[in-house]
Amino acid sequence: MTIAAASVTPGGETQAGAQFNAYGIALVLLCLLVAMTEGYDAVAMSLAAPILSKAWAITPKATGVLLTASVVGMMLGSFLLAPLGDRWGRRPTILISLAVAGLGTLAGAFVHQFNSMLAVRIIAGIGLGSAIPNILAIAMEVAPNRFRTFTVVLVSCGYPLGAALGSTLVVPLALQHGHAAIFAAGGIGTLAAALLCVVLLPESPSYMRYRPRLAAKLARLSARLGWPAAMPETAPEPSIRGQSAVRALFSRDYIAITLLIWLVGFANMELLYFFISWLPSLLVAKGLGLDAAINANAVFNSAGIVGGLLLANAVNRWTSTYVFGACYAVALASIIFFAAQSGGALFWLTITLCGAFVAGTNSCFNAVVNQFYPAMIRTTGAGYAAGAGRLGAITAPLIGGWVMEMSSSVELTFAVAAIPAVVALVAIILLHTATTFSHRISQRLTGE
Repeated sequence: MTIAAASVTPGGETQAGAQFNAYGIALVLLCLLVAMTEGYDAVAMSLAAPILSKAWAITPKATGVLLTASVVGMMLGSFLLAPLGDRWGRRPTILISLAVAGLGTLAGAFVHQFNSMLAVRIIAGIGLGSAIPNILAIAMEVAPNRFRTFTVVLVSCGYPLGAALGSTLVVPLALQHGHAAIFAAGGIGTLAAALLCVVLLPESPSYMRYRPRLAAKLARLSARLGWPAAMPETAPEPSIRGQSAVRALFSRDYIAITLLIWLVGFANMELLYFFISWLPSLLVAKGLGLDAAINANAVFNSAGIVGGLLLANAVNRWTSTYVFGACYAVALASIIFFAAQSGGALFWLTITLCGAFVAGTNSCFNAVVNQFYPAMIRTTGAGYAAGAGRLGAITAPLIGGWVMEMSSSVELTFAVAAIPAVVALVAIILLHTATTFSHRISQRLTGE
């Protein structure tokens, strides 16, 4: 199955030869910055976990609940708020979401009790869960056709980039000021990104495309991007006309797409969040110092950036299911070897491979998901796919905490991560064998 990018401009004109101009590049970089806020927030609790478990004397199972809190919020945001981008517009949805996420994260710096921390982490997650699907949609829509896959993967790489930079920069602050520094840095960064979006972020081209009252704004945006003048259309794609975006996801044309994406996304996110949530705590429990554990976390996420960008090129060249299948196979082998390591060159090699083929595959899969659906239901489809993936992300910290508490074996807890890798590999094989699904995807994407 080869997945091709959609090939229309906001106004429907073919722009196969279009290039990025300075304004388009600036918008993509802004989207990347927003994605970095989620990446940092995703690891903020895992960075704080070793500090809080000691300061608050909480069990590994309770730590797992804290690690899950923001993921629960992200799932709620993906299902409940992300679809508002298709109804209200992606720009206002992003601005509201980032404000909620920033304030929720910042509040964590002033919390000194378990239940209060649980509440503010859920609030922060709700904001981030609704912001990211909308920001990925805008990133794809402002990119010329032949750069769309790479652009979405690049923005998705903001996730591991934010995690890696955050892990590196926050170490001295965390060692001196504890968990307050970790959450203060994340909250201030997210609110700063929100202010930049107020000034610089335009409305989604595809959202304006079907609203004649926004024709003047659409024309100005097209001109700034260097595209032909875009004329609004009055009707959505024929396949979803007369349906709500949510209902369209489960229509005869899209239900197979939706369910298969959810299955792969669930296993993919469970695998990723196991590492994001438990890597620093498990390495500290294995005898590494906090600084070494945080550095390992930075290596994992940095490798994810490189892996995601390389995989974006691979997906454009080869059958995507072959690429994902190979990635999950390598990830499975790397996890098994990594579980037995406690230092040395093999330790750093296997953590690098885990990052490249776990975090990297997640970034690349995000790009593919955005291209499965037509413009009028794109953020709903991506948001619901992210929500389904968050179910896997929720189970990962809880299972890790349960295994750690029941067995007290760091090696066994790491080895549990091999299970979602197997599930993801099987899901990709099933996706590849669904030949009618492959044919419909190719037809729909080339005809959007």
